[in-house]
Amino acid sequence: MIIYIVEAWRWGDNHNHSYVLGCWDNLEAAKKAAIDHAEYRGGKYQCVVQQSKLNQEMDSDWSASILYQTIMDIFEPIDGVA
Repeated sequence: MIIYIVEAWRWGDNHNHSYVLGCWDNLEAAKKAAIDHAEYRGGKYQCVVQQSKLNQEMDSDWSASILYQTIMDIFEPIDGVA
């Protein structure tokens, strides 16, 4: 079974502050969750959707690619304001 994992990346950087929002069994539902969460966070987080197989380690050749990502806000963070 294929699952779709939604991650939220602060300012589009997965090394800054990121977290897993959840997992879905349907790509369209995962995309909707990504869009809704990015809007909820006010443009500070870019959400990405990746895929994996249930009960298996992630295969970097197959599952590492991003299937969908939300558009980031055009504004950059200002030092001291986040």
